Amino acid sequence: MAPFSKGVNPVVGRIQRIKRMSGKIYKVVKPVFTEVWAFIKEHPEVVGLTLAGVGAGIGAGVGASVGGWHLITQAANIHKEAIVQAANTQAGTIGQSTSTYQQLSLETQQQEILLNYLNQVEALTADKVLADQDKNRLEANSLTTLRNLDGEHKGYLIRFLNEQGLLKANQQELSLSGANLRGIILKDAWLPDINLEGTYMLNGELQNVSLKRANLKQTDLTGADLTGADLTGADLTGAILCHTTMPDGSTANQGCP
Repeated sequence: MAPFSKGVNPVVGRIQRIKRMSGKIYKVVKPVFTEVWAFIKEHPEVVGLTLAGVGAGIGAGVGASVGGWHLITQAANIHKEAIVQAANTQAGTIGQSTSTYQQLSLETQQQEILLNYLNQVEALTADKVLADQDKNRLEANSLTTLRNLDGEHKGYLIRFLNEQGLLKANQQELSLSGANLRGIILKDAWLPDINLEGTYMLNGELQNVSLKRANLKQTDLTGADLTGADLTGADLTGAILCHTTMPDGSTANQGCP
């Protein structure tokens, strides 16, 4: 099969089919494909990356579980392999700068951390209600993983847990109290009824996020941008809103040291 060429997007059809079949899961998977394709368009000289591997991987993921969990892990693997291939080609054959190679390696590392975490969640939640022991383990793994992720990947993790119903304020499945969500990117996310009590969301990018009825008690939102966010019914009891941009664009200074 022919390699990617500049100005042609041969994965659009596949992505559209995945969107129709995978429903809510697509919201988590979409950024992965978007990033890979953006990289290919910016670096058309990476001719070693062909549709064969990507197409086969997507097909396998969809075939294994339509709209299911394996679609996410397969997509993450595809993304990781694409970045590694591209980085090796850049560094080995066209003399790409060390800084670019390191940037790609860092992105691969972030994807690896997230993928390992997603696999852990799958193992602990497959076809069963979380036992107390599994719940405690998942909470500990979540806190550890979040400390090692950048803002973008923290956003992916939180969106996923919310989609799985593990962070619903009225169900108390998981508690992320004390979680390091500094710099998290959740622009335009749909997170009604989410439980983020006691988390640290300093400098978070939360523009236009829906946080209706969210539990944000004791949450540190210092420096966060909530422009356009929907906080209808949200519980902000004890929250720190220091130099925080509120939904109406005003700046709050509540709880500053």
